[in-house]
Amino acid sequence: MQCSGHAAYPTPPQAVDYYRHYFYGGLAFFTTEEARPGGGFFFWDVAFRIFKKKESSMKTEVHAATPAAPSCGPTLHLVCGKIAAGKSTLTNQLARAPNTVLISEDKLLATVYPGEIQSVADYVRCTTKLRSAIQPLVEDILAAGSSVVLDFPANTLASRSWMKTIITNTSASHCLHFLDVSDEECKRRLNRRNEEATHQFRTSEAEFDQITQFFTPPTNDEGFNVQRIYPT
Repeated sequence: MQCSGHAAYPTPPQAVDYYRHYFYGGLAFFTTEEARPGGGFFFWDVAFRIFKKKESSMKTEVHAATPAAPSCGPTLHLVCGKIAAGKSTLTNQLARAPNTVLISEDKLLATVYPGEIQSVADYVRCTTKLRSAIQPLVEDILAAGSSVVLDFPANTLASRSWMKTIITNTSASHCLHFLDVSDEECKRRLNRRNEEATHQFRTSEAEFDQITQFFTPPTNDEGFNVQRIYPT
């Protein structure tokens, strides 16, 4: 199935109201005009400031697909691909579209759980909490009329099932971008990424193999609009 993009429509003035007062999973979001009370929470002044900040290129090689035709409403962009397949590079490209918010798992994990992720078990524990925290925010951003680029790996049936609940709970369209890159090419990019220290986390080839054994490509039976992207 083909994916559709979204049109460049103006941000509704009321949209900012949807970013106020979220306390899911210990995360709190405030707009700049509001006071920021102290306490044992992690705060963002504005969700856009973190989520829309453009990061420098990961220098991974992505064969960018031809931009799809625009649609009439917000779109939830999902990404599937192994470690170092180019997911963050692609999501940064997608987030350049007008009225689009980028939410990066790697950035949030590094900020909310600094130094805590030392194993796959640590990652599963932390990302499970993070997903519960951000799901209502993602749904409200879409409801407010903005598109979301969700830079969380849609690499397993379980993770995609979680993402499917977001689609079900909203009226937004969606696109699952599948970066179909071989293990050999991903490891080549991974080694270069580790050498250049361009990523929040350093992953060894052994860890790559351990995590990749759980990778499951999307199938038509899951009902996603899939855009397959091949490496150059």
